[in-house]
Amino acid sequence: AVVSTQSTGIESRYLMVIAWIIGVTATILNLLSLIITTKQLYSEKSIIKVLNQSMVSLVALGDLFVGIYLIQISYLDIKFRAEPLTFCKTRYEEWLTGSWCAALGVLSTFGAQLSLYAMTVLSVFRIYSVTSKSLRGSPSLKMEGMLVATALVLVGLSLLISILPLTTSLEDFFVNGLVYPGNPMLTGPLDKPQHVKVLQAHYGYFKNTDVLSWSLIRRLVQGMFTSFNGPINNKRIHFYGNSGVCLFKYFVTPADPQRAFVWFMIGQNALCFFIITFSYLAIAVVVQRSSERSSGGKSGGNNSAKPSKKNVAMNRKIALMIGTDFITWVPFIIICSLHYSGIMDATSWYSLFSIVFLPLNSAINPILYDTAGLWEMTGEMCKKTRRTVNSCPTVNKTSTSLGCIESASDMDCTSARKSTSTRRSTTGV
Repeated sequence: AVVSTQSTGIESRYLMVIAWIIGVTATILNLLSLIITTKQLYSEKSIIKVLNQSMVSLVALGDLFVGIYLIQISYLDIKFRAEPLTFCKTRYEEWLTGSWCAALGVLSTFGAQLSLYAMTVLSVFRIYSVTSKSLRGSPSLKMEGMLVATALVLVGLSLLISILPLTTSLEDFFVNGLVYPGNPMLTGPLDKPQHVKVLQAHYGYFKNTDVLSWSLIRRLVQGMFTSFNGPINNKRIHFYGNSGVCLFKYFVTPADPQRAFVWFMIGQNALCFFIITFSYLAIAVVVQRSSERSSGGKSGGNNSAKPSKKNVAMNRKIALMIGTDFITWVPFIIICSLHYSGIMDATSWYSLFSIVFLPLNSAINPILYDTAGLWEMTGEMCKKTRRTVNSCPTVNKTSTSLGCIESASDMDCTSARKSTSTRRSTTGV
């Protein structure tokens, strides 16, 4: 089939609710994370923090685009549900061939790839900073230039991947089919095999149907009609028009011309997942060994000491990072493989994976990678709105490994508690 389903986009109302929840959550959290992280970036003096904040900003930017995509597709789904018959009969093909669907596909693909690339670079940088002592002090002009170049490469590569399937010169690799608006003889979306059947019925036997290009098909279709009929209008069902949700076409078959590109992307994303997993597992091992050596030296060689709260919190965070990446990509890759091999038809699952599994990280990443800014905002609001010293929140240092950085306001509250305790002991209260 040319397209996966003729629906209004999100078949289930439950999926629509989930799409709204994930979309709004991802948009709000990533927008706050992006604003706060960018603000912190200009005041950072440590090269490690500058590199870390830069990559976190790119992660938030990519996830923000994914959140915006979910909100847009959810809004359009509600709009289309208000006119289901009109949409399915007359506007569905217009939607699949339109620029709005293509723009949503570019937006979601660009955001997902940018976030994944930035998370991969960030994980490599973090394992390097743990195992090497070369990244110390303030960033040099050369280092800042390399950082800007890396960010531009990630943005450019993500943009290239998202726009490449829409290139007109590559339509034979990415176009899913053609539609002929207003033509009663050529109804519905027609892919190449369906075109071949129509052309064979009119012209007779074709010796080599595999070399038929879309431009040749257009000319042959035009030749089926007399000049009295005028030019036969047609529209391309572009790469993102394979389904109503306008996403990257991951579910391909051996007959799809874009299968090589799709599997290249699946393999690349799987490689990024393994790099992220390996990097954070290596970080956990390095930190654990360092902690054991430190505790062994302090306790006279007793290495049986319990792990510190900081290490436990860090291991919990690493487990969450790896777990969410696993849930996002591994089941999806397995389903893509089963669909491609013909073991199962996963077409009906497309909306589930596009709405729930793939965007899952976009809503969780702000919590895993950049809760520091959100905690600082909470601390500042508490400091300004509450007058009592004991009502200020205390941020435990062990929570810094979960992204909670001890802010200046919290330090002020701690100092205030100490001074209050001193006054009480002096006055005998």
